[in-house]
Amino acid sequence: PANLYRGDGNTWRYRHPVTGKFHAMGIDKAKAVAAARKLNDLLTPEVDLVSKVSGNVKFVEFSEQWFQNKRRKDGKPISKNTKDLYRFYLTLCQEKWKNLSLDAITLLMVNQHLDSLSVVPSNQTRSILTEIFDLAMSKGLCPDNPARLTQRKYPNKIRKRHTLEGLQ
Repeated sequence: PANLYRGDGNTWRYRHPVTGKFHAMGIDKAKAVAAARKLNDLLTPEVDLVSKVSGNVKFVEFSEQWFQNKRRKDGKPISKNTKDLYRFYLTLCQEKWKNLSLDAITLLMVNQHLDSLSVVPSNQTRSILTEIFDLAMSKGLCPDNPARLTQRKYPNKIRKRHTLEGLQ
């Protein structure tokens, strides 16, 4: 689940979503996962009570909440440049899926969106969407992560060969 990290060795640590402080969770993974889920339910503000009951959480609302709570792995806030980059790619997705709920977004829709982008933006958008849908899955808002099932793109490297004139 979100905010649960492996510490030194076999220990588990929970990062408080508001303060960013880490708390020891012990060495038992099952207990740490259960506790982290409970803590996430208590400490992470919900998107909308009506949406939670009906189960229809909009992608725009949930992704915006994810963006506002996004922090580095060590709990510190992300840098301005990273925030700007996330905002750009997130806005593209939010415009595309304005009125859709999280569970209505399919693998085909994610693939079509990623295919419309070039290599680097596609991979960065895929990374952001994977984090968002992982968090949604941990909260029980969607059954699977369509972004994780997509393929990364790899750039074609075009190399120039050396010539005898260039080497002399």
